[in-house]
Amino acid sequence: MYLGCHTPLDVFTAMAISIAVSCVIWKFQDALLGNTSHPGYTALILAGIAVFAAVYALILNKQGTIETKYAIDCLKASGAGLGFAAGWYAEQKYLQFSSRFTSIRSLLLTVIPGLVLSLLLKEGIALFFGSSILAKSAEYFILVLWVLVIYPFLFTKVQRRTV
Repeated sequence: MYLGCHTPLDVFTAMAISIAVSCVIWKFQDALLGNTSHPGYTALILAGIAVFAAVYALILNKQGTIETKYAIDCLKASGAGLGFAAGWYAEQKYLQFSSRFTSIRSLLLTVIPGLVLSLLLKEGIALFFGSSILAKSAEYFILVLWVLVIYPFLFTKVQRRTV
């Protein structure tokens, strides 16, 4: 609001929607998140929301309702949402990575390489895919998938070989 990009109505509307969605998730958290025997349902719902937001942003951009920079932001969030849905499903179904560490040293040996590799990956993806709207969506999809599944999987494999 202080930059003049949003009005108080924008902010309060976003807050109201966020509170409503949070309440629904809280009410149905066991059905949505607690039942890990069928993680596909939750992943499909999340992916559906992400795809809907992406398509809606592309339509609004094509009609001239929103500027391209806002459509790109929406596509980044949608790509991240799709990456989260796919990553969460894969992690729940196949990986089940434990984030419990026995020492600060083991935590740092996991987090620091992960952050460095994530930053390198982000820059590399941008160079490889370019800067189109869909490229930005793919970039964030890959980044979130990297953080949730690929890096934990690789870390687990490396850790098993060194032990």
